[in-house]
Amino acid sequence: MNVLITRAKLGMEVFSNFRADELELEASAKHGVRALKHFLKYAETGDLDIPRETGRAVDSPFELEVMLALRERGYQLAPQVGTAGYFIDIGVKDPEYPGRYVLAIECDGASYHSARSARDRDRLRQGVLESLGWRFHRIWSTDWFRNPGKEIERAVAAVEAARNATEIRQPIAVPTPEVAQPAIARATQENSKAAYQIEPYRKARLPNLCASNQALHTVDPRRLAHEIKAVVDVEAPVHEVDATRRLMESYGLSRAGNRIAANVSEAIKAGTRAGLFFYADGFIYADKQREARIRSREALETTERKLELVAPEEIDAALLEVVRLGFSMESDAAISGALEMLGFGRVTSRMKELVGARIDKLLATNRLIQVDIPHMVRD
Repeated sequence: MNVLITRAKLGMEVFSNFRADELELEASAKHGVRALKHFLKYAETGDLDIPRETGRAVDSPFELEVMLALRERGYQLAPQVGTAGYFIDIGVKDPEYPGRYVLAIECDGASYHSARSARDRDRLRQGVLESLGWRFHRIWSTDWFRNPGKEIERAVAAVEAARNATEIRQPIAVPTPEVAQPAIARATQENSKAAYQIEPYRKARLPNLCASNQALHTVDPRRLAHEIKAVVDVEAPVHEVDATRRLMESYGLSRAGNRIAANVSEAIKAGTRAGLFFYADGFIYADKQREARIRSREALETTERKLELVAPEEIDAALLEVVRLGFSMESDAAISGALEMLGFGRVTSRMKELVGARIDKLLATNRLIQVDIPHMVRD
């Protein structure tokens, strides 16, 4: 990276399959990893300062109580976040981009009210940090101990408001000279393009039931089964997590509790008994044939683009197609090609393990053949 940066004379174009905000840094992170995150953040936004975890403990039992209460609500937090030479009491992380903080929570003691000089210094400090994009929410110790429930609800509302207001800034536009692209003739260009054209994953859009005044966990499972059927008609095979997410969107909910999960589970059982769909190993299928077509999840949100939410039959279809197009290839190339078809740009060790297990299944059923050359498979 040092060589790349120091050799650029007029400009630089940076290509990366992840953003700086997706790179979560712990207090013990290596200097090189920190430098990479700083570089990607600067390339995207022009900002040089990046908040970092310091590994320091909370300053008071009051801060600890606030952190524990927010963690019970499912938020990821870090105490004493360092930024621009200051320390923030509690930094709230964005669940979609764990390397980004959406809100700074300051826990102020009772003596803070009477310390004018402290307030003046803090106003200057807050002004500096707000100019760097931080949003602040303050919790007073007197209010907390008087009514902690009310204060935690205020804090949750502030976090959600900050999340909704936070937008990833667009990359800085750098003028570059226009260069005529060379014409490259390929005999099989059209056939190759058609062969790799994968349909995008379509999400079901259920009717808006926010105004029905009925809680999702109280809906009759038999009625809920028909709403799940509407999701299955569009997304099958679909994981029960995604089906639950569509129902929550329909009812205007952002988090699923135990009662909602239990009611959705009952609805899936009811729908399976009624023959509306078929359920197996966490996935809902249109029927017992369990057929699957290849769909690209490239345009989905990060929280929805998880390989664990892809049915094994769809992974198999992608593997068979990529091997068919290549006639034969190494296992690693088949894994990468299948994941690319499914819309996953980066191959992690966990993904490689999951898709590798599907190759073993296809080999065991003779849908793929292992040839004599090591690590080669063919259809």
